[in-house]
Amino acid sequence: MYEDYDPGILNDFGGGNVGWWMDYLRAEIERCNEHWNDQILNSSERSVHTQVRNASGVASDEQNKDMSDYSISLQRAIEYYCRGKIVPDDILKICPHHATMLNNKLKRV
Repeated sequence: MYEDYDPGILNDFGGGNVGWWMDYLRAEIERCNEHWNDQILNSSERSVHTQVRNASGVASDEQNKDMSDYSISLQRAIEYYCRGKIVPDDILKICPHHATMLNNKLKRV
């Protein structure tokens, strides 16, 4: 227990009634647990997709290069978006869907 704990900080003026704060913390912990459970579920789904893809055969060198190019282009598109700049056409050609979405957000379409 913290020796310098002061319930007055929680607007109970030292009365020690901090039940509302505990309710708030419980709700936040529950919300965080739901979020991370969703993340774990999504991660395991991605893992299953990867296993299926690997079981169906190894990707060709060209497919690997395409995935790498797409990943790099998407990263560059996000960097442009974070700087408030429109994504250039050379990136739009490689990852049109995501780059267009970022541009539309900048343009508020």
